[in-house]
Amino acid sequence: MWLLALTLLAATPVELSVPGALTAKSCPPELSGLTWVPSLSRYLTVSDDTGLLDTPSWHAPWLYTFDAEGHFDPAPRVLEGLESLDDGESITPGPPGTFFLTTSHSRSRNGKSKPARRQLLWLALDGERLSVKGRFDLSTLPLDTLVTGHDDELDVEALAFREGALFVGLKAPLDDTGRAAIVRIPDIAAVFKGAPAAPVVWSRPKLEVPGPDQVSVPEGVTDLLFLPDGRLVLAANAPKSGKPDGGGAVWRLDAPDGKPVLLHRFLGLKPEGLSLSPDGKQLVVVFDRGQDPAQWVHLPLP
Repeated sequence: MWLLALTLLAATPVELSVPGALTAKSCPPELSGLTWVPSLSRYLTVSDDTGLLDTPSWHAPWLYTFDAEGHFDPAPRVLEGLESLDDGESITPGPPGTFFLTTSHSRSRNGKSKPARRQLLWLALDGERLSVKGRFDLSTLPLDTLVTGHDDELDVEALAFREGALFVGLKAPLDDTGRAAIVRIPDIAAVFKGAPAAPVVWSRPKLEVPGPDQVSVPEGVTDLLFLPDGRLVLAANAPKSGKPDGGGAVWRLDAPDGKPVLLHRFLGLKPEGLSLSPDGKQLVVVFDRGQDPAQWVHLPLP
């Protein structure tokens, strides 16, 4: 099994170009999610942190954009109607002209559960302007209980939208057998308008890779991307509280109860964002590298 995994090591990621004008305003982008926006001719990407530490801009409500060649724009995109954005993790197209964005809903390093980290946002794009048209706190739903049967660590890192439903991928918790979870929330637009949410566990994929000691390590979901034919591509990394995996992976899931197919392994890197390329012919993966320079890679479609 591990020999097969080694044959699936991906092409070498390359650095994106971040101008000095942007790093003068903000810490280096920690890329956690992205999507191509045709009307902007740009990728729209979300970062764990924004702004400059110990200044009023820290955790400002900003997204970033870069072109098809990987050149970031010199100024962030402001989310109008939002005060703060902390630990942004995923963004996905929603109904026409809108996007859904989620933060992790996890506790901070010092154990605090901050409102800015507990936000599922419904965004509207009007020309160049991005505004918030709705907010929801996913931690008010029993997502952890759905997965494990009890209160547990929650780390939301993946979103996808399909046929009116929002699919939420969890990096944590894993269930007692080490399986990850993808939760489906039907009619998400109605939820934002006040209807009760009815989340169900849509899939429990087991995403295992060989760790540094060649012992199996389970991974959680860090992004989701539906292909035009309905198959699902997943990015995955080991949960923060789990055993290190030595690098994440990208998987394909052909059906909710299907067996995940390992597509690519990224030793020493954490894949956290998935998108189709502008022409729809390639899979684009971005990595969360903390304060190191941002990287991406283009892969053939599965």
